Amino acid sequence: MNTSLAKNSHITNLNISYKKLKSNIKSLSDNLPKISYIKAKNVLFIKGNSTGKGIDALYESVINTIQNHFENADKFNLYLYIDSLNITTLKNLFVIFKILKNHKSDGKNVKITWFFDLKNNNMMDSAFDFSDLFDLPVTVVAV
Repeated sequence: MNTSLAKNSHITNLNISYKKLKSNIKSLSDNLPKISYIKAKNVLFIKGNSTGKGIDALYESVINTIQNHFENADKFNLYLYIDSLNITTLKNLFVIFKILKNHKSDGKNVKITWFFDLKNNNMMDSAFDFSDLFDLPVTVVAV
């Protein structure tokens, strides 16, 4: 298993803290995740509920952003803090992880951090499942 589990007290050891994660993300709607892409820092944040209408269009944009990012960069950090998701989100996360796996296999530096609420073990399980399925290291952080 390529996943590490960090406790709240260790969040500050990550490249970007949870406080920065919360402050860097703009709101879209209650059932769509908030997305923030900071090209200069090679960082993409996805946070919130991921169950609303238009989720495919949103993730299509995210996927395009990731693909375009690797045209001129050799590192990428993905931060996830998803409260709830549906099958459409799972499908899109599958695509995202596949892209990241391919770039990591090509020698690019890919880091994934998946935050989850301690009351939501399903998100923790999802993080471990994606890590195992794609053989990608994922830092799993309980908040």
